[in-house]
Amino acid sequence: MINQTLEAAQLLEQAGLQAEVLKLNSLSSFDEQQVIRSVQKTGRLAVVEDCCDTGCLGQGLEALLIENGCPPAYCRRFNCGAGFVPAGAVQQLYQLCGLTGRQIADSIQEGIQHG
Repeated sequence: MINQTLEAAQLLEQAGLQAEVLKLNSLSSFDEQQVIRSVQKTGRLAVVEDCCDTGCLGQGLEALLIENGCPPAYCRRFNCGAGFVPAGAVQQLYQLCGLTGRQIADSIQEGIQHG
């Protein structure tokens, strides 16, 4: 999902919003302090992953932040949701699940403006 995330960050920058992108290379051992520092700096967290919502990394990151006393003011998980995803081409499935760079950027921008 890094390409979609970088595209979203670029679109947000064009709209006047700066995004900090962290790529976690492992789900079980990553630099927790880096995530905490980023959220303390920005007050925001958006997690983009191509998995179902239940048990996703985003839930774990939210719990980590709460446990460390820095819950984000804005928090959004972008993933495949709770239902089944049909078969199809990858780009079609990303579109269906709201995981294109444009969809991610638009949702973040809307959430920040109304949140």
